[in-house]
Amino acid sequence: MTRHIKHVIGLIFGLSLACVISLAWLVYTGAGLRILPLLAEPILAKHHITITYDNLSGTINDLKASKIRYEEPGYTAIANEAHINWQPWELIHYTVAINQLTARYLKVIVRPDEIPVSTSDTLLPDLPFYRDWK
Repeated sequence: MTRHIKHVIGLIFGLSLACVISLAWLVYTGAGLRILPLLAEPILAKHHITITYDNLSGTINDLKASKIRYEEPGYTAIANEAHINWQPWELIHYTVAINQLTARYLKVIVRPDEIPVSTSDTLLPDLPFYRDWK
């Protein structure tokens, strides 16, 4: 019985370690950067969000692209020669936390007729962005 418990504990530890290494590989390598958007696409599509990009490089939390286009109902953002340093783990809290965003060209298009009705008292929609002016 004791030997079986040791095997189960060893198996659980091995699987946990494999999960941590796989997650680190996805987040901190260029190969992971190419796979992660494919995994995220169905989730984004469910929320009517489309992200397209050209020449993506770097890691998931510090990425560079020659062009990024973000679209959701009511908004489109286009950035050329973009460098984004952000905190992807903040997505757990439904927040986009960008530490630094640089781009040679940035264009944001707002289409008010496509923005979902909000119960907010302000004219501007609630955007899920976090700013820290340190």
